[in-house]
Amino acid sequence: MPIKITVNSFMLLVIYLRSNNITKILNSLKYKISKTYYFMKNISVILNISELQDAYLLDWKKIKKKFLSIKVFIIGINGFKDNKLKQIILNSGLLVFSENHKTNIKKKIIL
Repeated sequence: MPIKITVNSFMLLVIYLRSNNITKILNSLKYKISKTYYFMKNISVILNISELQDAYLLDWKKIKKKFLSIKVFIIGINGFKDNKLKQIILNSGLLVFSENHKTNIKKKIIL
């Protein structure tokens, strides 16, 4: 067989967004990365938007691109409030995770 697939327990970093201002989000994230560079270098994250107001207004493609520019890879979004927002996020090319999706959280970062 050319590949082997196994199920392993791994942890994910979840970032809780609390602002619609992409510049503020990135500046806060850059600051946190500067304090923990080796831990957060080239890291994959899930964005939780459950505390975010007016998530419809965000340009999710732009957010994905901006996060990639600082070597933070968004593997999915959770915390969406309805199917319309879920579809907007999916249309941007990002994955969505339901709230009941179980993950092991390595660290919680509030932005």
